[in-house]
Amino acid sequence: MSQRGTNDRCGQATTRQSSEDISISVVDNALMEEWDQLMKRERTLEMQIEQITEAVHSKYPHLDLSHIIVSNVLNIDENTFLRRRSYHLKMRRSDFLMMELNEIKNLRIENECKIKEQATEHYSTKNMEIKRGRWAQL
Repeated sequence: MSQRGTNDRCGQATTRQSSEDISISVVDNALMEEWDQLMKRERTLEMQIEQITEAVHSKYPHLDLSHIIVSNVLNIDENTFLRRRSYHLKMRRSDFLMMELNEIKNLRIENECKIKEQATEHYSTKNMEIKRGRWAQL
């Protein structure tokens, strides 16, 4: 094992990289206490995770097995019912989105035509008013 040269705040030298080789005389007591507290906290968290996992497995005993079976079935055959169903749903969704897109395009074209008509009407009305104004001045 390689030693790593570090200095703690008291100027004492090297500690080893792995946790088994740490010398108590080198390491500050406060750090060791903090280390112990962290290790206890880690153990309690691991125990809580184990309890939660056991509770889930006791309530749903076939959960792991069903997940494994479904993933194996999907990996074995591309043409399984589940895969075909998911492709079918994706295709229906894309068809629906294409229909929406076409509808939006049609509405946009209609709006552009209406805007052009309004612009030409407005322009022609303005021209008529200008012409009338010129004739009235003469």
